[in-house]
Amino acid sequence: MTYITKISVPAPHGGFIVLPLVNKPLLWVLWIIIGSIISGVLLALIAGRFAKKDTVSAENSVITTSSKIKNGTSAINEETFDPSDILEIRNIKTDVDIPNRDEALKYLADFAVNNNLANDSKKVYASYANREQEGSTGMTDGFAIPHAQSAAIEKSAMLILKLKHPIDWQSLDGQKIDIVISFLIPQVDSNEHLKYLSNTAKLLTHEDFIAKLKIANTAQDIFNLFKNTKI
Repeated sequence: MTYITKISVPAPHGGFIVLPLVNKPLLWVLWIIIGSIISGVLLALIAGRFAKKDTVSAENSVITTSSKIKNGTSAINEETFDPSDILEIRNIKTDVDIPNRDEALKYLADFAVNNNLANDSKKVYASYANREQEGSTGMTDGFAIPHAQSAAIEKSAMLILKLKHPIDWQSLDGQKIDIVISFLIPQVDSNEHLKYLSNTAKLLTHEDFIAKLKIANTAQDIFNLFKNTKI
């Protein structure tokens, strides 16, 4: 921009010390400020993108690793972050009639707002949808673990939907999904949600837990199962 506006700086360097030598000092300073702002914004965007990729990579690792645990090829040693700590009976719905994954994500977003866990269903839905674009949260045995992180989410929470009819979710084993276990994550979270995700994935590798969850027909039954099952 200094070239386009024909600014000349006789001294090759020296910072603002050479300001008296510049033919258009105010414009020169303006271009420096604008350049600094643009550089700062670009740096923030790049850093944010890498941070997001790291988080998504970790989330995908949790989902993939749970499958390996079930097959006996891997193990997880996690601190105790019991998923039931952020689960309430009011956040469990059974016999939910939803035709597809997209409608399920919209239902979850509305559910979050109706239960005063978030303040903007469109933003929560957008977060769910963006996460699915990064990689499907469909696991195995008919389970999906979608999660949304947004400034619109006011508190960490776990939502559970037991569907009336199984739906497609691009799951790891190709099976349709009939139980959705979702996590709502505030914008500032310190990645604690990864530990809840990990331990939930671990629960879903235990055949006894899966069998009991499949036959649980009420919100109270599902709540009791999570509360009474130790990881």
